[in-house]
Amino acid sequence: MIEKLKSQLQQELEAALKTRHGCEATVIVEEPKRANQGDISVPVFSLAKPLNLAIPETVSTMIKLIKIGRAHV
Repeated sequence: MIEKLKSQLQQELEAALKTRHGCEATVIVEEPKRANQGDISVPVFSLAKPLNLAIPETVSTMIKLIKIGRAHV
């Protein structure tokens, strides 16, 4: 089940980045290394450069994209 969710989130985030920001980037969706940090993590460091944003702005962008996606579920 978690693998399906991770795959779906990855696809939706990549599509949203392309549509809303004109950015083709691979989004990594993984399980955190520590179990107490949740079920899914999305490292953003590799997305900052393609988005041409600083890390804090990249984090904010990804949070907004995730929240937008949840509104359609």
